[in-house]
Amino acid sequence: MGGISANSRTNLIFVPSGVKINSKTYRELILDAEVKGFGCKNFGNTSWTFQQDGAPAHTANATQQWFRDQKMATLQSGLKSYGLFCLVHLGAEGMRKFSRKY
Repeated sequence: MGGISANSRTNLIFVPSGVKINSKTYRELILDAEVKGFGCKNFGNTSWTFQQDGAPAHTANATQQWFRDQKMATLQSGLKSYGLFCLVHLGAEGMRKFSRKY
C-alpha cells in the first residue's frame, strides 16, 4: 500500500501475507506507522485531507474515531477498492489547479 500527495509520497507499506486488514491493523500498520508522520512531516500545521475508499477497515467506527482524535480531515469515497488509498493536499492553489485541469 502507499499514498501520494501533490508534493510527496509515503513509503510503500507491505502487509504480511495472511494478515487481514481490519480496523485495528489498519490503524496500527497504516495510520499510526505511516500516515501520521507523513502528514506532520509534509504539511506541518497546514490543513490537509486524507482520502480513502469505503473499505470496511476505513469506515469502521474505531477508525473514524482515530481521525477525530487526530483532528484530521477525511474525504471518503463510496468505492471499495481494497488496495487503494491516497493522501490529498488541496489548499486554495490546489483547488484552482484541479478546477482548471478538470
